[in-house]
Amino acid sequence: MKAMEQVHTVRNDESLVPWFYRLLRHAIIDYYRAHATEQKNHEGFLKELTASEVDKEPSFAEIPSEAEVCTCLNRLLPGLRPAYAELLRRVDLQGEPIQAVAEDLNIATNNLTVRLHRARHAMRTSLEAACGVCTKHGCLNCTCD
Repeated sequence: MKAMEQVHTVRNDESLVPWFYRLLRHAIIDYYRAHATEQKNHEGFLKELTASEVDKEPSFAEIPSEAEVCTCLNRLLPGLRPAYAELLRRVDLQGEPIQAVAEDLNIATNNLTVRLHRARHAMRTSLEAACGVCTKHGCLNCTCD
């Protein structure tokens, strides 16, 4: 597109090919510069997010005691995969340390955190389907029942 827009600037037909390659080289350089800048911005955002620990999901034990967790949780828990339901019960509801659960299941702690993340996501999806608007406010002080 740039070549078609700028072709009128070529003075000599013999210089057309070098002119086109120079235009192409500059377009490629511009593309990679923009991509590198975007990548650097994403990495900076990820570092900031990780440092502030905003990306961490709180366990149910960390939720203030004056707020009541959605009563639909206990009703929906059996509908999840049994492994997910067990993880949510042990870590989030009973407050067992992640390291202890990982040792008990004979898996790495990182593997357990990935499974726990997937279990929480599955529970969140189930809650959104069952409760609707209530989940937008974190399912605290639920009025579904």
